[in-house]
Amino acid sequence: WRTPASAVTTAAAAAWAAALRPLFNDNYGAPADAAGFLWTHVEADLDMLRRRVLDRPLDDACLLLHALLHLAGGARPEGVELDVRAQQEVLEAAAGESGEADLSRLGKSKARVAWEALFALLCDGVSGSAMPVGRALDLARGWFTAAADEADVSNALVFVAELKEQFRVEALDAARRRRALPNLWRYSRPFSRDAFWAQVRLAGDAHPLLAHMLERPEEVANLALLPGVFRWLALLLERYNLRLDREAARALKIGDILRDAPSDAWAPAFADFARCWETSWPKVRAYGCTEIPADFHELRVSPDTAVSFCLPCGEDEGVCPLALAQYLTHLHNDLCQMVREHYLRSGQDVNAAAVSSRRLTPSHCTTFDPAAFEAYVRDQCTLGAGGVDLKKAEAALVERHLGRMRTVDVEL
Repeated sequence: WRTPASAVTTAAAAAWAAALRPLFNDNYGAPADAAGFLWTHVEADLDMLRRRVLDRPLDDACLLLHALLHLAGGARPEGVELDVRAQQEVLEAAAGESGEADLSRLGKSKARVAWEALFALLCDGVSGSAMPVGRALDLARGWFTAAADEADVSNALVFVAELKEQFRVEALDAARRRRALPNLWRYSRPFSRDAFWAQVRLAGDAHPLLAHMLERPEEVANLALLPGVFRWLALLLERYNLRLDREAARALKIGDILRDAPSDAWAPAFADFARCWETSWPKVRAYGCTEIPADFHELRVSPDTAVSFCLPCGEDEGVCPLALAQYLTHLHNDLCQMVREHYLRSGQDVNAAAVSSRRLTPSHCTTFDPAAFEAYVRDQCTLGAGGVDLKKAEAALVERHLGRMRTVDVEL
């Protein structure tokens, strides 16, 4: 039933634009690109629906909208109770003396009011106060999904991925295809990061590790650089502790000491420190009971930064590297505790000994890579209906990225 893209001619596009022209009031201005104008409004409305009204991913907003249009087209699936009497009253009021209400074109305000009233009744039926949004979405997914053993799959509007290899739409007779339009809905919802995060959020406390990682993916990923942070601080203390006073440290730039570094270990260690500073420093506000001065909150570390901001000291800007190390260590150790609790919930008791920050290596830290983990979830943990097997995803997260982590004792 679809028109091939090659058959869409300039003349057809012009005819379509001409058909849209009556929708615009020339007194207020008619856009040159009618299709672009309408599509911009559709995108804005969908964004408002998913963000402000539903707080759901775009796929869920579209599914709910399709469900409402399905009902508006006359469908009456199981699980929905519509106020038929109220609908009839609205239609009779819109019909007036003509005896029949045609709401396919809203040329008058009366028709527009009637259409909005009918749509409000449909909204009450599919997502009113008696039915949570999550339940409404599950219900709609059931309408638009065909089971492999269904007697008449032409009645389904959305086919699950497995059904694509078991059923040929071309085998349906023309009348059934016109009635069900199966190819219109022959679509398997792809993996969506927004949908995955929304599913984790809706799961509440059932999968705490997933929720924790997805709330701060870049910051957790940078915990793999924690050995480099401690290595940078150790190198500075080894070479400059008790050899530089505060004023000399303020005058010396990081770039200067990197150029004169006695080994190749300095540059990579500073790169790890700078990366962790970039992602985590905005969240650091204190070192123990000592508050970080407000002037330092927006500080960025680069080769042009004074060494005094990296050389650990108990006062002035010297508390900054200590505060960052403390913050990252707490984040790392909290994650270790969550991993242990995960093992305890599954009947295992894993309690590895803590490791000193002086002996910390990448093998003691997370290997979490947000992009790689997302790819694994997409390829290995997605379900036929478009959701994610969260239990499998969390188990893979621990096994692949967190299982080797050890609690850190800070020793500078």
